[in-house]
Amino acid sequence: KAYKFAEIALGDTAFAGRTSFFDSSIDAAKIVAELGVGSQTVAAALLHHILKDTNVKYENLKKEFGEEIATIVDGIGKLGYFHDLGDQGVEAILLSMSKDVRILVIVLADRIVFMKELKKFTEIEKKNESKKTIDFYAPLAHKLGLNKIKDDLEDLSFSYLEPDAYKDIIEKIHKRKKVREKEVNKIKHKVEDEIKKIGLKARIDARAKHAYGIYRKMSAKNREFEEIFD
Repeated sequence: KAYKFAEIALGDTAFAGRTSFFDSSIDAAKIVAELGVGSQTVAAALLHHILKDTNVKYENLKKEFGEEIATIVDGIGKLGYFHDLGDQGVEAILLSMSKDVRILVIVLADRIVFMKELKKFTEIEKKNESKKTIDFYAPLAHKLGLNKIKDDLEDLSFSYLEPDAYKDIIEKIHKRKKVREKEVNKIKHKVEDEIKKIGLKARIDARAKHAYGIYRKMSAKNREFEEIFD
């Protein structure tokens, strides 16, 4: 229902130089769905452009989808372009303004979609938006415990801020992928065996370092890729 409503209300409207509001809403909803946050949040993600960028009013949205979804969508619109405040206190202000953390989840998903479209922008715009993302949005995702989103935002920003370094690290990661997977599985099985010996049940998950995380450690510790990656 939210999909059809958004499709009709948004049509082919779009920001200059970007994909349509409807397509970006679908992309944001997919990211939100992967987090397993529930159907209400996914529906709100599909509708998050409605109150900001169409003539649909809050009461109409509430009538169609209920107060919960309408309030989330309304909250996204009220946040506006908060990053333009450019203050270290923006994060605290945003968190206090948002009564529902799902609003922030959708805002962060939308930012990923926006960052993927930056390739269409000028070099200055790419740098400026990437700086905002890495300075504000990524730390916010980290604060909310959304590590996958944080990593994606950092890597997307890194790819525009330092394209050569990004490309170099990505190539090295791919070259070591099979070796890394073999090493990780070996350690994983060893840990699982030790846990079983003491009668505990646990699931062991492994998460590969992302490109910006590797770059940051290389820079901070003045190390080579191989020293950090291992």
